Amino acid sequence: MKATIHALIGLMLLSNAASLAWAKGATTQIVIDGALLSSPVEISDPDIAGNFHVWNGPGVWVNDQSVHRDPANLAHSVINWAKEAASDRPEGLESYEVTLVIEGRESPGRRYVVTYEFDPATPGGYIYLPRLASNTSLIWHGVEGNWFSASEAWERMIRPVIEDARTSE
Repeated sequence: MKATIHALIGLMLLSNAASLAWAKGATTQIVIDGALLSSPVEISDPDIAGNFHVWNGPGVWVNDQSVHRDPANLAHSVINWAKEAASDRPEGLESYEVTLVIEGRESPGRRYVVTYEFDPATPGGYIYLPRLASNTSLIWHGVEGNWFSASEAWERMIRPVIEDARTSE
């Protein structure tokens, strides 16, 4: 009887852990706001918003292995985690506040907010991870408070959306 109870408790703990992993959720919307935009840009297209999530980078482990520099885990990243913090970021870049809204996490404390900056005349942009309690309630990377290079996927998909919104006004 004790063995059955222990087995049931173990099974409950495992199913609970699995539900926690699934509870992370996908990015359902990206909202971009900045001084050069007359109104925020809202991206709800799952082919764009769904391509990015915050569930990667430093602090993410799979099978006891850090995966933040594994190219297979970088495909959906906002930040190019393969590079170190960007200590040589130029001044005077266009600046945008970006909010990633996570599926099932519509409350303000369940959104992930970063700053995205770039120079329209040059390739590559930068992402700032602020030290905000709302971000760290979702995930703590341990490198908050630093600038990083934006991922190639982010540059390829999001920068044109911003540039189009800016020029169409």
